[in-house]
Amino acid sequence: MKNLTIAILFCYSLVSPTSGVAYAAQTEVGSSSALPQIGTRAVVGERLFDEDLLKISGKLWRGQLSYLDYSANVLRSIPSNLLVTRSSEKSSVWLWSYGYDKEPHANASNGIELSEDGRRFGNENVLQRQVAEDGTLTVITSMVGEDDNRPAEFRFTYTVTENTFTRQKEVKLKSGGDFFTRHTYRWTR
Repeated sequence: MKNLTIAILFCYSLVSPTSGVAYAAQTEVGSSSALPQIGTRAVVGERLFDEDLLKISGKLWRGQLSYLDYSANVLRSIPSNLLVTRSSEKSSVWLWSYGYDKEPHANASNGIELSEDGRRFGNENVLQRQVAEDGTLTVITSMVGEDDNRPAEFRFTYTVTENTFTRQKEVKLKSGGDFFTRHTYRWTR
């Protein structure tokens, strides 16, 4: 009897919210790679993968944090660095260590867990994951919380290339208004 391999493909059409370009994508169930594959343009989905986090882990990122200073209503910048590593105790947890050379009292580390299905990263819901033709990875997440003691919705945009990493936080206050940029980290390595 001959061996028969059956592959189930899920095909779907996606439209980029930024360019309006439609993409045709497919995912093969049971394949060795759970990552969606695409014909010509980009890979778009709503999951974050260990492979995505491995791209930013292990080496120190250096750059700056630009943030909206509410007390003066101006944009300020300070030097910043980041080291992301995988926890040796729990492989689904990624340790993010932020450093501020000129403000070491603000240094912080925290563990962020990637859910088994890749749809949550800590308290953030993964809304979109896109890999462009040039390999640039963009992930958009959201969560609710408080900004300056006011209920708010947050939107985070992570953009990763081989040598650059940007994490932008946008805020939309529940009291009304549009999203505005609260802070942006820009690092290189």
